[in-house]
Amino acid sequence: MAEAAIITADISAVIGAAFAWNVLIPKLPLAAACVITAADTVIILLFYSPTGTLRNIRYFEWFMCSMVAAMLITSAIAVAQVHPDAGAVFKAACRRDMFVGNGLISTCGLIGTTIMPHALYVGSSLARPRLLDHDQKYDLTEYKPGNEPLEVFYRPSLRAIKSTLRYASWELSISIFILGVFINSAGQIIGASALAQADDFNTLSDLFSGMQSNINNVCATAFAVSLLFSGIGAGTVTTMAGQTVMEGAFQIKINPSSDAS
Repeated sequence: MAEAAIITADISAVIGAAFAWNVLIPKLPLAAACVITAADTVIILLFYSPTGTLRNIRYFEWFMCSMVAAMLITSAIAVAQVHPDAGAVFKAACRRDMFVGNGLISTCGLIGTTIMPHALYVGSSLARPRLLDHDQKYDLTEYKPGNEPLEVFYRPSLRAIKSTLRYASWELSISIFILGVFINSAGQIIGASALAQADDFNTLSDLFSGMQSNINNVCATAFAVSLLFSGIGAGTVTTMAGQTVMEGAFQIKINPSSDAS
């Protein structure tokens, strides 16, 4: 079930990024944009290793930080073109309509894209090198890298668990309750503004056209760039989550790097 849910999330990320490529480069066919997006995500697996060092994990974290920063900046630019009333936005979020019918679907989608439950698998996987690094730093374990790490049983110390949990709590609080809420809410605000005067809306292209006609080209372009970075970042997370589930539940390891067996 977890793998199936991750695959569907990955498909939506690929479609979103492919659409962004398509509207930013109109001559690029949508099918080719899907291939480019999928290739970007698969390349990440070249740097993936379940027993990687903390340095490699930090490279990945900096990569994701750059994706989030790009989304934050472009979303802020797009929202600035709309000039939303903050009070009205807050009141709309608390209305009963947000918890029934189509409003409930929108609310669930907003919560899901903000929290991304499949990221729990990635977070758990990334915590292992940090736990080990802490114990090695303070000489709390006899584990030595290079001694068949996949076959060595490692039990982290309580001190390492508390340190890693504290780090993860701050990271999640900032990324979800501050950055995530703003970025995902920005899409709702911009979409509502673009479609307020629209007679018909069937595709993402209609949404982009609505932004161009009802707001301006700056907003439409900023939204597309934000969607591109969002698709790449989300696709990376879902791919790593799927890899983690495959390794843990199915004992299937896929690593395109040169040292893969």
